[in-house]
Amino acid sequence: MSIRLLVTITFIIVIFIVLLIYFFPKYKKIIIIGIFTVCFITITSQAMYLLNPQFKQFIDFKFNNSTEYTYVIDNQTRKVPLPPKTIFLYRTSEIQAVYLTNVSEQEVVDFYFSMADSNVLKKNIEKQSTQLLFDYNESSFSVTCEPSKNNIKLFIETIQ
Repeated sequence: MSIRLLVTITFIIVIFIVLLIYFFPKYKKIIIIGIFTVCFITITSQAMYLLNPQFKQFIDFKFNNSTEYTYVIDNQTRKVPLPPKTIFLYRTSEIQAVYLTNVSEQEVVDFYFSMADSNVLKKNIEKQSTQLLFDYNESSFSVTCEPSKNNIKLFIETIQ
């Protein structure tokens, strides 16, 4: 969100509060208590989102799914689709990122192999991970699927 939008929203809310207090002066205490309650709930939920990874993942799976992995090669931005129900965790470099998905490992394999130009599948029994090597839109990718608690971590890397 831009600063202008936030300032505009804040200005509208302040004017709304002033009008409420002006037109309903006998409800001034109730209006102020209501405003403080809403502010407290908003600040608490934002703090939980920032500080509690499980709450953040829950909210992201509900409202903030990632649809594509974006990477930059030779000053050109390119994108690769992600499986459904996938959220972004963190980026390790310009060519590698980590995502979390709710779909099964087999669904991830089927998803990427259905859209790939060519592909290779490697299973690592020791780590219980699956590595997919595939080409998509003239670029090569490596997707490593590692089971984690109730989800699958996807390590996506552009191979140059």
